[in-house]
Amino acid sequence: MMALKHLNFAATLCTFKDPVTGRMLEMRYMSLDDLDQVCLLEEKIFPNPWPLNAFMSELMAPYSHSFTVRDRKVVAAYAVTWFLDEEFHLSNIAVDGAYRRHGIATWMMTEFLQMCRKTGINIAHLEVRRSNTSAVKLYQKFGFSVTGVRKNYYESEHEDALMMSCKL
Repeated sequence: MMALKHLNFAATLCTFKDPVTGRMLEMRYMSLDDLDQVCLLEEKIFPNPWPLNAFMSELMAPYSHSFTVRDRKVVAAYAVTWFLDEEFHLSNIAVDGAYRRHGIATWMMTEFLQMCRKTGINIAHLEVRRSNTSAVKLYQKFGFSVTGVRKNYYESEHEDALMMSCKL
C-alpha cells in the first residue's frame, strides 16, 4: 500500500464544507508539524491519550497513514489508519468537541473506505469503546458489525473494546 504514502504533506487530499460554519475543511496527511496540535487534542478527548512517540512511530511506519482535518490552521480532527495488504484498520480517530456533530467523522470514514475500495482492500477493522454508542452507530451506518470483544482493552478505565469489521 505504499502508493498511499504522500511526500507533499501540505497538499490537500480532499475538502469538506462544514455545514455549521460554512468553511471549507481540508484533509491532509499528518506531518511532524501537526503533532503539537494532535497531541493536545488527544489529551483533551481521551482519558488515556497516546503519547507523542506513538504518533511519531505511526508517521514512520510504512503501513500507517495518518491524516489531519484542518479548519484553516487548526487541527479539527485526525485519524491514524493502517493499510495492510487487503485489510484496513482504523487505529485512532478523534474530532475536537467544537467540531462534533458537523459530519466530519462521517466524511472521514467515507473517504477512508473509498481509498480502500480504490486500492483493492476488501475488509476493514476497528476497535471502539463499548460505551461509545455514538461511534458504534456511526460505524454500523457504514456496514460494520461487532465481531468480538477485547476484555479490558482500555485498561486504566477497565473498559472493553468492541471489535468491528466490515466487508467492502
